[in-house]
Amino acid sequence: MILAACCLSSVSLFTSCDDYDDTELWNKVNGLEERIAALEEWQKTTDNNLNALQTLINTMDYITSVAPIMQANDTIGYTINFHQSNPISIYNGTTSQIGITQDEEGNWLWTLDGEILTTPDGTPIPANGQDAAAPQLSTGKALQDEGIKTDAAGDAIIADIAYLSVDEGETWYRVTGEKGEQGDKGNTGSTGPTGPAGANGDSFFQSVTDKGDYVEIVLKDGTTFAVQKYDGTLSFSLGDTPLTDLAQTIDLVNGNLTYTPADAEVSARIIDGEGWSASAENGTITVSPKQFGEEALLEVTLMDNGRVIETYRLKVTKSAFAGEGTMAEPYEISGVEQLEYIAEQVEAKNYFHNTYFKLTNDITFPTVEAGKSNWTPIGKQGDATQGPPTQTYFYGTLDGDGHAIKGLVVNDSERGHVGFFGILAGTVKNLTLESPKIAGNRNPAYTGAIAGWNYTGTIINCHVTGGAEISSYSGMIGGITGENGGTVSACSVVGTIKGRSTIGGIVGNNPSGKSVTACYFAGKIEGVDKNATGTNCGGIVGSNSGGSVTACYSTGTFGFTSGGGIIGTNNSGTVSTCYWGLSAGQTTPQYGIGSASSNDNATKVDGTATTWTTALTTMNTALSSTGWQYDENTDEATKASLPLILVSNQAGQ
Repeated sequence: MILAACCLSSVSLFTSCDDYDDTELWNKVNGLEERIAALEEWQKTTDNNLNALQTLINTMDYITSVAPIMQANDTIGYTINFHQSNPISIYNGTTSQIGITQDEEGNWLWTLDGEILTTPDGTPIPANGQDAAAPQLSTGKALQDEGIKTDAAGDAIIADIAYLSVDEGETWYRVTGEKGEQGDKGNTGSTGPTGPAGANGDSFFQSVTDKGDYVEIVLKDGTTFAVQKYDGTLSFSLGDTPLTDLAQTIDLVNGNLTYTPADAEVSARIIDGEGWSASAENGTITVSPKQFGEEALLEVTLMDNGRVIETYRLKVTKSAFAGEGTMAEPYEISGVEQLEYIAEQVEAKNYFHNTYFKLTNDITFPTVEAGKSNWTPIGKQGDATQGPPTQTYFYGTLDGDGHAIKGLVVNDSERGHVGFFGILAGTVKNLTLESPKIAGNRNPAYTGAIAGWNYTGTIINCHVTGGAEISSYSGMIGGITGENGGTVSACSVVGTIKGRSTIGGIVGNNPSGKSVTACYFAGKIEGVDKNATGTNCGGIVGSNSGGSVTACYSTGTFGFTSGGGIIGTNNSGTVSTCYWGLSAGQTTPQYGIGSASSNDNATKVDGTATTWTTALTTMNTALSSTGWQYDENTDEATKASLPLILVSNQAGQ
């Protein structure tokens, strides 16, 4: 009855029901809705910050710019733009509890109140990488509506409190609420820390600072990390040297042309340069010249999703060699193509007078079919049928610097001078030819591994190893050179020398005034076919025609009954302090000199009082001015075929 009376008139309601005042109740309800609405706004900002943070620590992209977000005169956040990814915005939020930390292995982990968040089994929860779940924020009211009753600590979900999940909603951590609110004093659950952060928490990000090459991000707890900047342009380097003047011609001989950033969208092409090619990938521009010394115009284009950002046009060339070609800074040789360039230039009558070259590494020639060649000798004798013969020579200095040229193959029945050098007038030193196969068949022919004809050159500390094969059906054949017109010293040959006559383990013919000093041969000398006579066949020199042979040693297998352990035929030459021995089971040659028109001064080691000690002493005395000395080879695997080794006793040799 009272209720009915109240419903009849609003006046009667307020007068008859004044003992019931629901204002406080409605204030509480309205206050809750306002707090939840404010919390939802906070949630949006903080959720944005957390996702932005995860983007920053995961990104492989570059930052292009950082712009402050202003409200009136205050900076309330920053917009960070990336080169390829979508921009992100971070704001001055109110959750100092949530953060990240880095473990010893460099992985980023989520933290709450400075403690690492873990799954129920105690596993730290990753903030970066493929396994990292995106952070989620929610109000307690929303969780209640979803039927979630308790948080990670086992406490009841409260409507106007914010909660965080970093495991796709499986576990929720409380992240807002003043101490004492709703009776919650804060506690730590078994799966991670929970508790109040304060109604007015500190800024999530402490600072975002542009450092020029990178952007530094500092979180409120001091955690710092950096993201590389990208300024919209490319920077170029040649090898390890940055290029500051792109208007100058770039000589690619000094290294690869590279660009930064390496993952930029870049294309490269040649727009002026017939026969050239160019491509760009992973920070490196590969340019192939038509030939050494020519120039081309290289166009490099920076793109962004199909849009041209910048275009560069660079003048490029490729010299044959790095270096200056001087004794102090010799031209550097690192590949077959540079050796081929020397041969081409000598063929064109550029003889490289007073020019210095040095190998920077071992060089391996490509494998070829039997009977084919992979090398054209440097220097040659012209064709006499076309008039007076012309010759081309190498007059420079080639320093092997202790490196080897491997797999050299020459099969040439047309040239008269066959070897690594056809005709040598300069100097070759400190070089090894490993496993060369040299065959010269023209008559007359000079055939040798280092030089077919050492015209006026110097060959020092050069070695032919690895089962070398040097052969010819005619002419003069030597392991180092077929004809010596200069000096050969401190050289060795381990291999097989085949010919018909005038065959020497080191030199085929040694004319008047020329010298062979402190060299040794350990291998085979035999006939190239059944017509071989073995005339002028010697372990060091085939025919010593007035030259000098000093302090040399030979041992090995002779396929001829005639010849000499040191000299095949000595014609008015001098032979002194030389030593020779026979391989096991060998009975020939019987003499140090096979035949002579003057005194035989060669000495036989076997059966005499001469010892290795005296042999080495005389050889090293002869080498005393060269900076090199011989020593016995103590390597059990090689000493049978290589009894001596040459060692430096002077820096820089």
